[in-house]
Amino acid sequence: MGSRLGFFDKSDETRRRLLAPPGEEHQGPGEQQVDRPSEGEPPEEESQPGGDQEQAGNRADRRKTHRSQAITARVGYPLPMLQAVTFDVTHTLIHAPRLGEIYAEVLGKHGVDIDPPGALRLVGEVWQELACSADPGLDRFAAHPEGERGWWRRFLERMCEHLEVPVPSRFAAAELFHRFGTAAAWEVYPEVPEVLAVLADQGLRLGVISNWDHRLPALLEELGLAGFFGTLTYSQKAGMEKPDSRIFLQALAELGVEPSAALHVGDGRLEDVEGAVATGMNALRLVRPDRVDLFARRGRQEPSGDLRDLSSLPERLASGRAGWTGRRPPDPVLDF
Repeated sequence: MGSRLGFFDKSDETRRRLLAPPGEEHQGPGEQQVDRPSEGEPPEEESQPGGDQEQAGNRADRRKTHRSQAITARVGYPLPMLQAVTFDVTHTLIHAPRLGEIYAEVLGKHGVDIDPPGALRLVGEVWQELACSADPGLDRFAAHPEGERGWWRRFLERMCEHLEVPVPSRFAAAELFHRFGTAAAWEVYPEVPEVLAVLADQGLRLGVISNWDHRLPALLEELGLAGFFGTLTYSQKAGMEKPDSRIFLQALAELGVEPSAALHVGDGRLEDVEGAVATGMNALRLVRPDRVDLFARRGRQEPSGDLRDLSSLPERLASGRAGWTGRRPPDPVLDF
């Protein structure tokens, strides 16, 4: 059977992983328990380079279309109050596999010589640097006097300062801003569309909570994902960033669920797991193999996580393993 969205090759193994009965899935090494911090304990980001009747009808049509296909599994959630699942975006639903190449290409056209691996490394370093200097109570893009375009222009300027080269013209930042706002620069992880469809078929409300700018809704629409979600809550629209509890609460209000009835999935220990848990949600940390490889190449400790991809999420929810109490995760905070 062909995939409804056209970019998911549903092999027998993937179907088994998606729809196997609870208890038969494989639990990989390094899966951890994540806990709500104890009272009085100090707390511990996401990289990048709405709810009307018509949208609700579109989502209903998607579910109706999907039910007419071969996926017919139904699961019962031992978490009796679980009503919604929210997702981070970058490194959770989508990634930019040519990020280093695109930066190197654009900078090269403007007289800055850097190879793709060097560009990728520097993008990560500057992202973390600017993240650490951002006001935690505000969205960095909205807070910049020139909005998101000004913030990304400053991002490129900081890269050039590290390289000790003259800053290229504003056209370089403008080209990068445009390219990373289109689907050509991004890929959807292969299991994502089918997993979202299965979760929607279970009656779960789905949403996005992400530290992104105003390009996100159009990008997710172009990638074929926007129709799955009842809310696209991103930091520039919300006015604050994860891990601030207010952005999680804003998304949950749009979905019409209480924090205890929701699960958040993302790759960031601080902004996704700890932010969600502090809000009263359940949380799972996703650390994909490409991220593990990147950490290894940089000589950094492999981050621990609960998932390596999203394929097992439906049966993990079915078996009631979506939120825990115990210890806080010890991994590095800022994972570009």
